[in-house]
Amino acid sequence: MTILDLLEQTLRSGFLFPNRDGQPYRNAASNYGQVMHRVAAHCETRGIPFTRFRIHDLRHAFAIRWLKADGDIYRLSRHLGHTSVKTTEIYLSALTADELDRVIHVGTKDGTEYP
Repeated sequence: MTILDLLEQTLRSGFLFPNRDGQPYRNAASNYGQVMHRVAAHCETRGIPFTRFRIHDLRHAFAIRWLKADGDIYRLSRHLGHTSVKTTEIYLSALTADELDRVIHVGTKDGTEYP
């Protein structure tokens, strides 16, 4: 079984990190260590490389992928719940010059309209 197989099972259940009973955790933050331990053990027994990560790393990865896919930084800022787009601008440092140019010009006459 691969990580993708596990993800497909998880998506069918409707929960990204289900507990041992397949139900959602009542408090994901307090159970995060248990989830990480289970995933690490699962990967180790199958010889799958795994690096532990923080929950906030998922948020950062999402934001960077959004921008790399030509997402609008203002929509991303609202989606992340930032009170100012200045906070969201930290993710711009992860973009190449071409990606940054596209993000800055989305919706302008110099860029493409956002779908």
